[in-house]
Amino acid sequence: YEAFVKLVGHLTPHIPRPAEKFKNCPNGHIPNELKLAVALHYFAGGSVHDIRIAHGISKTVVYDSVWAVVNAVNDCNLFQMEYPSCHEEQRQIAKEFENRSMAGFTNCGGCIDGMLLVLEKPTNDECDRVQVDSGKFYCGRKGKFGLNMQAVCDARRRFLDVSLRNPGSASDYLAFITSDLKHDLGTKGFLAENLCIYGDNAY
Repeated sequence: YEAFVKLVGHLTPHIPRPAEKFKNCPNGHIPNELKLAVALHYFAGGSVHDIRIAHGISKTVVYDSVWAVVNAVNDCNLFQMEYPSCHEEQRQIAKEFENRSMAGFTNCGGCIDGMLLVLEKPTNDECDRVQVDSGKFYCGRKGKFGLNMQAVCDARRRFLDVSLRNPGSASDYLAFITSDLKHDLGTKGFLAENLCIYGDNAY
């Protein structure tokens, strides 16, 4: 509960206040605590209908709450995920991998891989907006529509860097070479000496 309250505090400055005309609605405005509870329930795989009934709100309010929280997370600097440029932090990441390694690896500054983030098939309007044909979002290997999400994690499986720039048909290689991380790693002195990022053959 303490973590939930803390998260509400971080996100509240980034969640729009209700419009003046809605402040005196019979049921009142939706508090940020409820918006976050609804969004977390939805992110965990909850059915919109179950969430609606459990909280006594409309289907529209469920979706509005989810997007309010998504936008707040994206706007909050605290949640920006970029691989740390500080060499001391990088060495600490490597130390945690070393402590867990049975092979004695001492140079792992993180592990990188890609995955398909599954989506509904994008509408024509959405495709026009991003100027990508809907077929590009289809991953033939997985048989689903989605985005190629590339991420780096630490020894505790926490995300250190996330990139979502390519549709589902893109390879991990393409996702990597178009990422900010690739540019950072190619910059002399960015990665601490004797460290590297571990990945499979795509990298």
